[in-house]
Amino acid sequence: MEVKCPPGPPGVPQNVQVVNPSLYTLDVSWEASERTGGESATISHYDVHFEEEEAPFSEVPAEPFLVTKDGLTPATTYKFKVCADNSYYVRCSDFASGTTLVQAPDAPENLAALGVSPFDVDTTWEAPLFDGGAAIEGYYLYHSVDETIDESSQTAFDASTFANLWQGYGKYTYHCYWASAYNSAGEGPRAGPACDWTFKTVPSPPVALTATDIASTSFHLIYEEPLDFGGVSELIKYDLFVLTENVAPGADAVPITVPYPGLAADATGLTRATDYFVWARATNEVGDSLWADLNDDTSDDNDRRECLTGVNCGSKITTGPTVPSAPQNLDG
Repeated sequence: MEVKCPPGPPGVPQNVQVVNPSLYTLDVSWEASERTGGESATISHYDVHFEEEEAPFSEVPAEPFLVTKDGLTPATTYKFKVCADNSYYVRCSDFASGTTLVQAPDAPENLAALGVSPFDVDTTWEAPLFDGGAAIEGYYLYHSVDETIDESSQTAFDASTFANLWQGYGKYTYHCYWASAYNSAGEGPRAGPACDWTFKTVPSPPVALTATDIASTSFHLIYEEPLDFGGVSELIKYDLFVLTENVAPGADAVPITVPYPGLAADATGLTRATDYFVWARATNEVGDSLWADLNDDTSDDNDRRECLTGVNCGSKITTGPTVPSAPQNLDG
């Protein structure tokens, strides 16, 4: 009579590993137990347990011995064990651990650039929709004067910063920006470009205004271009006012208008042996400059006039009695 031993416990599942990590999933793999528990016993299935949960999340009857656990959190470590069941006994492996991945964050949202003065541009941005599974550590911004990124311009900001005022640019200059976020996995893709211009302004006054060929009823005026065109490449005109009083021209004053790029004008029809005071300004598409700035001692905060010539400024033009006189430099 043949006597059969009763089934015993199966062997422990072999080589249990957590493999193939992604942001939200981990795979568990193993090899078959070396023992089934006896001649009359077979392993009916393997149970895969997640963390300390009593119930298995997967039951695997046969090869391939690989299951996926999804719905996990990025950058988090989890543990698993595999149990062999021969319908009489259950034997479990030790826990094996694995960690889900983290990736670089998405690009920041709503990057914007706005010129706010002749010299400054303001940039703003918002946090990415996805942080890559790890805390955002900061942001990088890049700047260029065209729509091609300059890698060397990278500027770092902390994770709580969502705006920066860029200062010290030239008038009416073009500026573009890109933004990225970074975490422990590195720098993510860049948003941008977001571009805008600094402001144009009125020009500065013409300079070196000089009277020549001073005669009894006329003189010739010459001057040089303003030092600052206000950010534009061309002016529109120059206005020269020839007055008999040392006050800024009023609204009813009639100028001698010289279209740009002219740098000279004649004042004619004047009265003999009379003091005249000359005021000059330049005009661009934004507006008129201040008055020509040779002396500042009569500047006025209300009308911002700056005296060119006259008693208060220390110089004036006096027409001759009958014959031409020597040139008079209006710089006092």
